[in-house]
Amino acid sequence: MIIGQDKFLEKIYYRLKADNSFCLVGSQGIGKSEILKWSYDNYYQNRKIMLSCSDTKGHWITRICYEVGIDPRKRKIAELEQEILNYKEQIYLFIDDIEKAKPAQLKLVKQLQTINYYAGYTKKETIQHLLWGVKQITVPVVDKKSAKIIAKTEAKRLKRAINESDIISHSAGIPGKILAYVRGEPIRDNKKEKSEEINLLPALIAIFVCFLVVARYYGRAVHETDLYLIGGAGMGLAIIVRLFGRL
Repeated sequence: MIIGQDKFLEKIYYRLKADNSFCLVGSQGIGKSEILKWSYDNYYQNRKIMLSCSDTKGHWITRICYEVGIDPRKRKIAELEQEILNYKEQIYLFIDDIEKAKPAQLKLVKQLQTINYYAGYTKKETIQHLLWGVKQITVPVVDKKSAKIIAKTEAKRLKRAINESDIISHSAGIPGKILAYVRGEPIRDNKKEKSEEINLLPALIAIFVCFLVVARYYGRAVHETDLYLIGGAGMGLAIIVRLFGRL
């Protein structure tokens, strides 16, 4: 049961009925995987398959074969792959942990005749081509009332006393954090949630600006007006680039 996301699930359900692809994104522990599983369970229109990028490509192929009625036993993976690539019926894939996708998995998904639904972080450059044109939907946090229900339900299951107000204030409406606090598990804050990769732009701009400052003062010292003006213009350009880099 997914608590506190009724309106959001209704929105997802309408996209499922219309066969519109989407990718669930959001903070770690927000419930992307659970909502993708809910989407899979509530999709009844066509042949569907649930996959995780934590598995291997071979596991994917075997799973797809079973789902479409191809017997994979005692057959090579390469042979099975070719057979599913020739499969004519539309397949609907629900793919979790998309940020963990390997090149071979990405290639397979692109080759299959599928409509896909995803969950996971999407900032990795290696998966951008796969998500081109796919609607990215941010999973919202739950409200305080729902957060209390989640905390109380888990505490009751574990027969554990909790400080409800502390849990609500520190979890920021993220179900995964609520459960972790109730269970006494360590909370791992992912500082790179908005970007899986390190942003080198500030460092590069800092180096560039240092070079321009040196050039500006050197030009002033040797009375080279052109060098002095270039340094000043470059510093202005660096500020503009930095501002756009934040957008």
